[in-house]
Amino acid sequence: MSFDVEVMSDQQLDELLLKPKKIPTWRLVNTQSEREKKRIRQMERHNKQLEVARLYQKKKQRARLLATKRKQEMQRQEHQERMKHKKKPSNEKDDGLEL
Repeated sequence: MSFDVEVMSDQQLDELLLKPKKIPTWRLVNTQSEREKKRIRQMERHNKQLEVARLYQKKKQRARLLATKRKQEMQRQEHQERMKHKKKPSNEKDDGLEL
């Protein structure tokens, strides 16, 4: 009986191990080690996915921070421009006629 542990679920592997049929010892040992390898690969894949998600979140957070800084800088520049236009001194009164 051949099998592929990548395709089989844990339940199917357990059933294979608990069958009343006699399984040769080498197959039993092989099955246990394959299950362990499968679980290790699953854990490594899961850890890699977590790391990728963490890096993505960090990248998004950095981008939001930069966008916020840019927005604040633009608002500050706009405010300075508005203040420049308001602060222009006007010495002329009544069309330049002084009494």
